[in-house]
Amino acid sequence: MRALHAVSTLAVIPLQLMLIGQVLAADPTPTPAPAAKVLHWSGFDWSVRAGGGGPGPNNWDDRNAWVDAQGYLHLKIANRDGVWSSTEIQLGTNMDRLGFGTFQTHMIGRPDQLDPNVVFGFYTYPPRDVGADATNEIDIEFSKWGNQFAPIGNYTVWPAVNAANRSWSGFDLALDGDKSTHRFNWQSDKVTFQSLNGHVGVNDNTGLAASWVFDPKFPPAVTDNRLIQWYCSSHDPLQCISQKPQYFLINLWQVGGRAPSDNKEVEIILTDFTYVPAGATPTPQPTTPPTPTPVGNVTPTPTVVPTPAPSTVPTVAPTIAPQPTATPVPASGCYAAWNNDSVYLTGQRITRNGRNYEAKWWTQGNDPTVSGQWGPWADLGPCTGNATPTATPKPTATPTVTPKPTATPTAAPTATPQPTSAPQPTPAPGCPAWQEGVPYAVGNCVSYQGKQYTALIAHTAPIGGGWTPPAVPTLWQAK
Repeated sequence: MRALHAVSTLAVIPLQLMLIGQVLAADPTPTPAPAAKVLHWSGFDWSVRAGGGGPGPNNWDDRNAWVDAQGYLHLKIANRDGVWSSTEIQLGTNMDRLGFGTFQTHMIGRPDQLDPNVVFGFYTYPPRDVGADATNEIDIEFSKWGNQFAPIGNYTVWPAVNAANRSWSGFDLALDGDKSTHRFNWQSDKVTFQSLNGHVGVNDNTGLAASWVFDPKFPPAVTDNRLIQWYCSSHDPLQCISQKPQYFLINLWQVGGRAPSDNKEVEIILTDFTYVPAGATPTPQPTTPPTPTPVGNVTPTPTVVPTPAPSTVPTVAPTIAPQPTATPVPASGCYAAWNNDSVYLTGQRITRNGRNYEAKWWTQGNDPTVSGQWGPWADLGPCTGNATPTATPKPTATPTVTPKPTATPTAAPTATPQPTSAPQPTPAPGCPAWQEGVPYAVGNCVSYQGKQYTALIAHTAPIGGGWTPPAVPTLWQAK
């Protein structure tokens, strides 16, 4: 058993340009290899991942993580002889777990300027006895998921029950300089996320740049748009927030296994990591005693919490036994049928062979039925009703929109163009009106605000994302 406090700082240095960057989540290896490389950093021992697999999938190379003479941890996305590889470290050498408390890191760099194909994750992940993939996780991530129009910041809370959707807050980040602080405070009834300018202590909110409080009992006014997806339908913290200690991981990886778009290696430097346990931590503390010496003059010195009376949690976590039947998701019915050519972003839902799935990250051409635990799709269970096949919804009945008014002036009102998606007041003749949520293939023609556009890339515009043809010239070309 060790004292669970230490200090942590991150520096992101994509090589050559000294661009630094960032913080999703990623699925760790269920059990570290017996001969895994071990690093001692910031008062803890960390196992370094090697091999292949999700997220991504990626190649994981243990040469991409090391501690320098100053005690700083380096994480790298590297290119060795044309082979790209990512990196991931996990707290402890014996599947150690941490419970309720504050997790914080200091970063030197610019996570707001990360390459769109790069993800930095700072997160908890459930052991098998706690929950399956796509449950229980708490994440701070910095990534655009391969989409230059997506927000760079991502705060995510996965529910404690199976077959329920996660809640997510995205944010556009603009930092004042190279130093920033990122933290989340995990409690039994809420999770608070913060990103701040500069390096500050655990209880200091100076320089706040972004924040989100996920409180199941108090949903936001808007629950689903470009920057918020709030799906805690039961409003029960015991179902919407993990109540049991989990693994803790940090990683740097490539979206879909793709190289950074600028083809440059990326390096992150973390100078230290801070964990301050809550007053009522459910059977926490890592079980592996690291090489003693957990940082002598640590800032927040919470004397190793000798199991105080749980003031926050009525009867601490063990009696949760989450009832997976609580929020069975199929109540939302079926979604649009999966399309092999469409691009799907994080959180988008589809139906495939009678089951609902949700994209865990950017994906295209990956069949949800063969995604598996580490793939890009989370299985939400069977759906009720029929999937709406929106594969090729081109309302071709509109060319007759401009029939010359044959001597009946009063007939003018019949020129009611039928685009039911409403954003475009005057669709151009000959092409169906552009709509959100509709998959488009390369070469498809649409009309928007009186102009015609041709699709340059197969994609599906997310509802509420604002991807109108004039706003995304990389997807549409005006005729």
